[in-house]
Amino acid sequence: MSAEFINTITADSTPVLDTWGWGDFWNAQDWQVWHSKNVVKYGKAKANEKFVNFWNSQSIDANPYNWAKYDTTFRAYLKQWGLLSAVTNVVADVLVGATDVISGGVEAVKDVSEGVGATAKTFKMLLPIVLIIAAYILITTFKKRI
Repeated sequence: MSAEFINTITADSTPVLDTWGWGDFWNAQDWQVWHSKNVVKYGKAKANEKFVNFWNSQSIDANPYNWAKYDTTFRAYLKQWGLLSAVTNVVADVLVGATDVISGGVEAVKDVSEGVGATAKTFKMLLPIVLIIAAYILITTFKKRI
């Protein structure tokens, strides 16, 4: 949906659901805007209830279920409001967990690589000093033997 459409969403709007077949349904941002306006107007409990009721009215193969599984921003929003487990099924929960583990693993690898990079930079800076000290020790030891 367009930015103009998002501006027309109110707490009392009816979500455009993804049902069987192709169509123009709400995207993750539309759902978030609608939910946040419901929180302001009706409070968290009522907003969550409305969200879950409409969300579960979609087809079993609705595209928004993929957002709940794979869109980290949308999942974070759902988690923040206590909606994640309510809008995902068991299979999705497993996939969400796996995706989070993979994301965490990627972050860990990134952190390790940054650490290795920092270590390599430090080693590169210290190498000439170590070589000079080693050369000095070798030269002084060799001179003492002559």
